[in-house]
Amino acid sequence: QQQRARCEVTVLRADASLAAGLREHGKSTRGSHAVAVSRVRKVRIRVDANGQLGIQTSGLRVTSVIGLASEDGLIKSSDIILALNGRELDGNSAKEALGTLRPRNHH
Repeated sequence: QQQRARCEVTVLRADASLAAGLREHGKSTRGSHAVAVSRVRKVRIRVDANGQLGIQTSGLRVTSVIGLASEDGLIKSSDIILALNGRELDGNSAKEALGTLRPRNHH
């Protein structure tokens, strides 16, 4: 059986449990003196037969997750994409990178 191609996606994700824990200890998670409540995560998502990731974005922010990415459950709406296959993105390069992505095959 042929293994599907995968793409390594580095995302910044809000961490609700971390935020709750900080609030319990009197730390603010909003405003100018807020403590960061996000984590950077690297996830490997499957690429479908058409080479699609199943991620729809507005700039770097994920707006919806469909197809295999939705089935895998590793990418969430509101994640911020920082890199694809190790290539760092910015607002100008995100659309280009998502459109020209070449997944990596791993056996």
